Amino acid sequence: MTDIKKASNLIEKALKDNGITKAAWSTGMSETSEFNAENEGFNLYRTLYDVHYSLSVYVDGRKGSVAGNDLSEEALENAVKEAAASAAAAPVDEAHDIAPFAGRETFIHGAVSCDEEALFSRTKELCDTIRGEYPKLLLGSTMGKHVYEHSLYRNTSGTEFETKEGSYSLMAEFAGNDNGRTTGIDGAGIETNDLSSPVIDKGSFRQHLQSAVAQLDQTELKGKFTGPVIFSPDCTAQMMYFVRSCFLSGAVVLDGTGIWNDKLGQQVADPAVTLRIVPADSRVAGVCDYTEEGFRARELPLIENGILKNQIIDLYTANKTGREPSRCGGAMIMEAGKTPVAELIRGIERGLLVGAFSGGEPGANGELSGVAKSAFLIENGQVTGAVSETMISTNIANMLMNVRGISSETCEDGASVLPYLAVNGVTISGK
Repeated sequence: MTDIKKASNLIEKALKDNGITKAAWSTGMSETSEFNAENEGFNLYRTLYDVHYSLSVYVDGRKGSVAGNDLSEEALENAVKEAAASAAAAPVDEAHDIAPFAGRETFIHGAVSCDEEALFSRTKELCDTIRGEYPKLLLGSTMGKHVYEHSLYRNTSGTEFETKEGSYSLMAEFAGNDNGRTTGIDGAGIETNDLSSPVIDKGSFRQHLQSAVAQLDQTELKGKFTGPVIFSPDCTAQMMYFVRSCFLSGAVVLDGTGIWNDKLGQQVADPAVTLRIVPADSRVAGVCDYTEEGFRARELPLIENGILKNQIIDLYTANKTGREPSRCGGAMIMEAGKTPVAELIRGIERGLLVGAFSGGEPGANGELSGVAKSAFLIENGQVTGAVSETMISTNIANMLMNVRGISSETCEDGASVLPYLAVNGVTISGK
């Protein structure tokens, strides 16, 4: 087994030997146990091992970084020299920095050891259940995996964070297939620390399976109209990623393109919207103990009752702008509403239920246009059928101000916790 502490010590020694007084580095190893099933049976079980390091050095206001997967003494000594050479070739920018001393701690999280019997049993059960309960689906690749990660972060401020963590992930690919009719490939997956119950009932597995069957009977939507759209939790995740990228990131703060840059403390969304980043939550498999910069991670409210509370300010952006660094990391969680999704559907005269979005990222102003995937027409309060090649366009900033409702149900897939999000004023275009 690789000694990552020894590797970290070698980097520290090489830094001192090269006269580098400001740096941050990490070393780590991972062990992956993986079952794979294809067609009618299992075809692979394997265990994979990996080692890795990353290093950033700061010399005379210049930053240089390297990463690799060789933890030998020679490789690590060369890595320090390469990082120093990279810094020497970089422009001077005093905003590059590392966090001050944040402590020395050891963290142990999740399923650090693999229960191979339980992993195999749940993976087989997933395959058998899909074949048994969804005969109109063709099951493709199915995977059950356990990953254990042991990592060590250090910096020249004296911070040391050692982490031992593990989790299971299970995923399946499938497509509708019935009497010559087929659909495109869909998939679903979850991450979990607990295999005590069937995984098909976790996350959005059932939603994806049922949607794939329903897509066998697609019709073409005719015409164009403006109406309400309900985004599935998976699609809500995409929308919130766009919100984060366009309006909340340090990049848009720095370049001045973020249209929310001057809206802290102001309403940017319907009062029903509360969105936050949390380092740990019982509904999420992973835990974020510290940031890439070496801060202890903390919870960050982004939007509370529609009010913009924070943008995500990394240390570099903080030094450039004079703002405080966010020191956040972890999972995105949107608070559930009080209305069941079935009731949200019943209240719509004509609209769309969208499972996923396919298209480019919106522009800096939030304008978004693309294809609604796994989409279903809603008419007179009922889902009437799957529709194909349907386009949607909206502005995501305006969309958040036009929230129609948020479901009381949430999807907990081990990586985030998100509800169905219903919004008004979306342009829906068929052929």
